[in-house]
Amino acid sequence: MTIRRVLRTRKKEPEPAESAPPSSAASVGRVRRVRSGAREVKPRYVVDWEASWGAKLQLYLMTSFLYYQMNRSVITNDDYDRLCKELLAGWRTGKHQHKHLVTADDLRAVTGYAIEYPRMVIGGAMTLLDRHQEV
Repeated sequence: MTIRRVLRTRKKEPEPAESAPPSSAASVGRVRRVRSGAREVKPRYVVDWEASWGAKLQLYLMTSFLYYQMNRSVITNDDYDRLCKELLAGWRTGKHQHKHLVTADDLRAVTGYAIEYPRMVIGGAMTLLDRHQEV
């Protein structure tokens, strides 16, 4: 039995004009790849240090979930450390609906490992991960 190598050449088809959609007969049985000039890049998450204490606690909970439960991160370790310090500084006066989930000891230890995360935090964390670049 003989193995033959067959060289196949592609005929270069003219590109359709951008204003005219491709005809259905021409696209039957083919998969068209649309290539854009640049890859879509997710923006890096930038912490707003002027945000309210409650917004910082919300970010702390979401980033803690991503890091400790999903092994993913959208902020740097330095930003996480600073976030914990700022939350600890305003611990007595800060208000948020999920404050009861966190203890001052968690913030002192710069960890969120032992927190039981509610669905609202998990949903927000997944949205955060979906919209921002991982560090």
